[in-house]
Amino acid sequence: MPSAADVRQNEKCVTTIEMVGDLERGKNGGELRDDTDPELLNDSIFGAIYYRLLLQSGPLTRRFGEELVEQVLRGNRAGRG
Repeated sequence: MPSAADVRQNEKCVTTIEMVGDLERGKNGGELRDDTDPELLNDSIFGAIYYRLLLQSGPLTRRFGEELVEQVLRGNRAGRG
């Protein structure tokens, strides 16, 4: 029987794979620039979230999440130089 830590780690890996897959599909579908690195983009989003969690630098609100994703994706949308 796997430990709780193993289950959490597995869930994190699955979530990361799914998120990177979503970003890869956006890139392949022309929504994101061709030079977008989906893994780096995912890290950019989640890095800010973990920063707030670990350092308690601000609240984790829906508004923060929406603005964060918009800000990170803005520079990676197709049609941008």
